Amino acid sequence: KAVSLTWSQALSRLWRMDLGGEYSIEHDFKSQGVSLLLAGDFNERNTTLSAGFASEWDLVFPIGGVHAPLSTLPQPAPVSTGGGGEPPEGPGPGRVLTFADDTGGSEGGGGGGGGTTGVNPPIAAGEHKYVRDLLLGVTQVMTRTWITQLNYSYSRATGYQNDPYNVVSVLNTHLPAAGVIGGPPIGEPVGEIYENRPSLHQKRAVYLGNKVYFSGDVLDFSYRYGWDDWGIRSNTFEARYRIAFGDDFYVMPHLRYYHQSAADFYRRGLLDTDPVPAYVSADYRIAEFSARTFGVEFGMQTSGGGRVSMRLERYLQSGKTDQHVNIGIQQAYDLYPGLTANIAQISVSF
Repeated sequence: KAVSLTWSQALSRLWRMDLGGEYSIEHDFKSQGVSLLLAGDFNERNTTLSAGFASEWDLVFPIGGVHAPLSTLPQPAPVSTGGGGEPPEGPGPGRVLTFADDTGGSEGGGGGGGGTTGVNPPIAAGEHKYVRDLLLGVTQVMTRTWITQLNYSYSRATGYQNDPYNVVSVLNTHLPAAGVIGGPPIGEPVGEIYENRPSLHQKRAVYLGNKVYFSGDVLDFSYRYGWDDWGIRSNTFEARYRIAFGDDFYVMPHLRYYHQSAADFYRRGLLDTDPVPAYVSADYRIAEFSARTFGVEFGMQTSGGGRVSMRLERYLQSGKTDQHVNIGIQQAYDLYPGLTANIAQISVSF
């Protein structure tokens, strides 16, 4: 459930203000925030300066509670081989697997396995995050047919940055010991640890947008460059061309390209010989990937002065394989599967 409210107010002939508030809640997340935007016209209203500020307070209360970052998930208990054979002896030398509170043995009892090894109770029911955003912009009329906009944005988030449901797999790199039958193959996940991200996340972006009029048609193209203190760098190119057919109908093709680098602490997984880093996440959203969107929008004016439009688009996303964990049986899998989405939207305004 979500609700938002915005109040727009003219402060003078050349100055205006937008004041907003929002609140949303899910079964495991709550967010509330306020925003303020001031804009003033200068240079015979050919130049507009704007400044905005927003503040947001989030509460994450995941199902099962918040677990300690980098702690190990309880694993299935080893199964005995029966006829004199011995199960593998724990995680093996040099591995990162350590339980936060190891109970030793299986909970199911007996020698046949079942149950789990290790107990990892939550450390808190929920955690907070605070976000502060700043926006500075200038819009300039360049000619009678060209208007441009330049924005700078800054965001500072503190507090709990982790995704409480995200884990990082730990992969086996050891051949079975002499005399041991079976055992996990090379590349098999033998454990998972909860991710951990820095408690401070600062993001910056520069945006340049343009609208140009061509004898009834309009070209809208923009570029955005973003960077943050997690090591992510992003480039976004976007273009729309609105083709008018008379006064009441238009067709508008749309193209968008996005690419970002990976965060410094992104790992598709860890090897059981790797030391546990201070920060690590396997979240594909902070991996290196590219995305492309292409589509078209059809629109028309209604007799009552309203508008009806239909948008059809296709979204394609692709990423890179993390070669560090591309070992053993992992080589048989697509470690960054592509994503395709088809989008259809109908809008009516009156």
